[in-house]
Amino acid sequence: MAEDTDDRNRRLAEARYEVAHPRPSVVAAIAALGLRSGQRVLDAGCGPGAQLGLLLDAVSPDGRVVGLDLDSDNIEVAAALWPDQLASGA
Repeated sequence: MAEDTDDRNRRLAEARYEVAHPRPSVVAAIAALGLRSGQRVLDAGCGPGAQLGLLLDAVSPDGRVVGLDLDSDNIEVAAALWPDQLASGA
């Protein structure tokens, strides 16, 4: 159990770092999508969710982003990464 918690905490720390320091290639790829306010985005295979915030920024204020992943650990990390957005339904 402690190993699972340690792994989750490590993955959350890595995702938080990526949110704070997004790779230029990821920023450019999301910009190239041409997303606009009000659009809805599905990030299938979102992993721990580090890019969900960039996507949400692109479709805000009226858009919505949904992150899906087959790995429940990734979903837990993404939920911990974006608790306010999750609570608001963004």
